[in-house]
Amino acid sequence: MDHRKEAPRTSAEDVAELLAAMFAEYPMSDGPKTTIALTGPDGKTHKAEADPEQLGWLGNQIQAGHADADRSHYDHPDHGVCAHCGQHEDAVQI
Repeated sequence: MDHRKEAPRTSAEDVAELLAAMFAEYPMSDGPKTTIALTGPDGKTHKAEADPEQLGWLGNQIQAGHADADRSHYDHPDHGVCAHCGQHEDAVQI
């Protein structure tokens, strides 16, 4: 799979391939691996292996992404504050 593919990645196979490629390219430890299994609506299971540190990193990214989505609502008390870096959107210069 070309990881630069522009089409939406919505299948279990696509996500498993993306995770497997990312985890293989950026190992964080030499310890035992954990298998992540994603099963699509067709019943086929697709797997990716990750080390514990990678799983921790992925979990943190998911939590921060969810927090950013929550903070995008104008009535949220932390509206405009990045969940990844803690800076207010007005302070971030790109």
